[in-house]
Amino acid sequence: MTKKIRTAGRPPKGPHKGNQAAFSIRARPELLLKLDQEAHAAGKSRSQHIQNLLFSTSEPDRRPDIPAIVEAFAMIIENVERATGLEWHKNAFTSAAIARGVQGLLSYFSGKGELTVPAKLEKDAAALEQKPPTTPDEVGADAWMLVVYDVEVAALRDWEAIGKMFVRKGQETVPTVWFKHAQLLRDLGSRRQPQSGNET
Repeated sequence: MTKKIRTAGRPPKGPHKGNQAAFSIRARPELLLKLDQEAHAAGKSRSQHIQNLLFSTSEPDRRPDIPAIVEAFAMIIENVERATGLEWHKNAFTSAAIARGVQGLLSYFSGKGELTVPAKLEKDAAALEQKPPTTPDEVGADAWMLVVYDVEVAALRDWEAIGKMFVRKGQETVPTVWFKHAQLLRDLGSRRQPQSGNET
């Protein structure tokens, strides 16, 4: 008797990979039909479409100018990619052009006046007995490096183990921002270099 070989199933039809956990809900037929139509129009499976919706609705409350400027950044990226014919994360020229475009947009819409160290930075530094950042470059560097750190840490998290831990404890919940880090990791990827086994 020939033994059937079990396969891993269909590859995910969308960006969400590693879909090992399952959940089901009871819903009206018209809602499932609506989800299926939207998923088909986007070229995604129902599962992928639902995950996109969950990620997009988990945004924290923000001032309206923040998503507005992010949307403007996206338009700059699309304009530059259209001009170069290359994706920003795959081409250095395209990335540099986008950086210049974003800088120009921020300069146009930014606050005006003399550059002075904000009082909050000086107060926070005094509380820690540290020298406060004195330039926008220093503050900006701290900000982008923190984002990179959060994304790279997300690559190290064992989500299955985390889920079991919080279910067992019951009263605790996973920090919501962790899911945002996971989404950034999914869409941007990790830039950590794998360690060589020959390192001493």
